[in-house]
Amino acid sequence: QQSATEAIEPRTKPEPSETPPPEPRPAPPREVEPPAPRERVAAPAPKPKEVPEPEKRAAPVPSPVPEPPAAPVETRPAPAERAIEVPEESPARTPPPAPQPAAPSPAEIRAREVERIRDALAAFKAAYDGRDASALARVWPSAPLQQLQWQFDQLAAQRLDYTSPPDVTLGPDGRTATARCSVEIASTPAVGRRKTSTRRGSLELALQKSVESWAITRVDWAIR
Repeated sequence: QQSATEAIEPRTKPEPSETPPPEPRPAPPREVEPPAPRERVAAPAPKPKEVPEPEKRAAPVPSPVPEPPAAPVETRPAPAERAIEVPEESPARTPPPAPQPAAPSPAEIRAREVERIRDALAAFKAAYDGRDASALARVWPSAPLQQLQWQFDQLAAQRLDYTSPPDVTLGPDGRTATARCSVEIASTPAVGRRKTSTRRGSLELALQKSVESWAITRVDWAIR
């Protein structure tokens, strides 16, 4: 029983020690970093206040002013106007085209060319009468000028006459022709007795057309 009693008794607490506990040391102060400077943000500009537009009002319509009564106008009949007669202009008339000349007939062509051939025979006669070899060469380009000039120098005078109208025959092409006629030649020598002698015969000329004139190409004498 005793051991059981001892087991039930509580244990006594140990007495506190006389040595006082150490005082607590203060903790070292912490380094506090200064706060970073803050960027200044510009404050937003204040919005303008919306001013309400004044209400448009319709302009007052003036009341119509009554017009004064019109004064009576005396009406007179207008004098009658004389009608002026304007002559009507006749429409411009286009002149009719000039008539084209009709093509010449073969007979007219032959008569015209025969007349030109007679002009050449007249120039041939004038050159012989004047004993002019240069003038003879203009109507007879192939004439033997030196021989003719020597014959002309032997004469004091000379005269060529056509005793019959020239008989002209045109070639088929109309550019060649032949003229035949009777002739009489009176010549006076430059030396000696100077007696004029007359000879008769025939003359045949061959001609060729050159542009608008005719030239002699051959001369054949048949003198007795």
